Amino acid sequence: MGLEITTFDPMEHLDTVDDQIELLNDALATRDHGVVGNVLGMIAAAHGMSALSRDTSIGRSSLYKAVGAEANPTLETLLKVLHGLGIDLHAERHREPEPA
Repeated sequence: MGLEITTFDPMEHLDTVDDQIELLNDALATRDHGVVGNVLGMIAAAHGMSALSRDTSIGRSSLYKAVGAEANPTLETLLKVLHGLGIDLHAERHREPEPA
């Protein structure tokens, strides 16, 4: 009996803003801008680029350039996109690991 392989589509698991926030927090924890950008792209697509464009007053083509693994949006654009997605950005103190 052969192994059945199915395609995993992360978009199927981004139904709620809480799910999206959890995924974004995981991406931010990597400190890799490509991972964060890719996740923002997935969340934006789950939200709907047309709706996000309308909510942020950023053109769709500009949104596609602003999110994704190769994107490097301005802070202004990032804040508008996050607000349009219903996500707030928070800062917290970086915790150094306890010495062994």
